[in-house]
Amino acid sequence: MVPNLGRLASKIMTDHRRSGKELTQQQAMKMAWQTRDRMIFEMSAPLSPSAAAAGAGGSHRVLYGQSVGFVDYYDVTNWQIYDGGDSSVDLSGAPDEVTLYGSNDDSGQGLVVRIDFTIASQGDGIVSFDWHYSTDDEDPEYDMLQFLLNDTVTDLTYHEGPHIHNGTFSAPVKAGDVFGFRINPTDNCCGGAMATISAFSAPKIITP
Repeated sequence: MVPNLGRLASKIMTDHRRSGKELTQQQAMKMAWQTRDRMIFEMSAPLSPSAAAAGAGGSHRVLYGQSVGFVDYYDVTNWQIYDGGDSSVDLSGAPDEVTLYGSNDDSGQGLVVRIDFTIASQGDGIVSFDWHYSTDDEDPEYDMLQFLLNDTVTDLTYHEGPHIHNGTFSAPVKAGDVFGFRINPTDNCCGGAMATISAFSAPKIITP
C-alpha cells in the first residue's frame, strides 16, 4: 500500500530531527515524493513488449499523463496546508475546486499570516487551473493571490485592480517540484480576500 504523502513527509521530518538534522517542508515533500514514486514504480506491472522495446534496452520507464481535478495523487488530503492568522482553506468543493481565505484578524503586520496550499508534482508536464478572486480590502496588493513553484512566487492578481477578477494560469513543472497557491495578507486587516481554484490539472504517473 502506498502511504499518504503528507504523513510520509511528516515521518521523514521526524526521523531527520531525531538524527539531529532539520529539514524544511519543501525538502521533506521532495523526499516523500521520491519515496512514494519509487514505491508506485516498483508496484507497477511490467511494460508491454511494444512499450518496453521503446525504452533503452527494454528497461522500465515512467510514463506521465495528466490528472484532472483534485483526485488520486492530487486528492486534497495529500496537500500541505500552512494557515497563519485566521486564514483557512475550504475543501468541501473538492474534487472540483478548493477555496482559500486570507487572514484578516488585525493581529499585526509583519507576522506570517499567509495561507499556503502546496504539493509536490508527481510528474513532468504542465500545471494549469482557473482562479476567481475577490477582496474587501482597499486594493488587491494587500492580499495578493500567488502561485508557488519551489522558491519562485508569481503574482496572479493585480496590485491595483478590480476587487473581483479571475483568470487562467499554467506553468511547466518537473517531478518533485513543490507547487501550490497562496494568499498573502501584508496588512492583515481592513478586509480579507478569498480565491477559488478550479479546473485544476497536473502531471501524473500512468501505471502501465
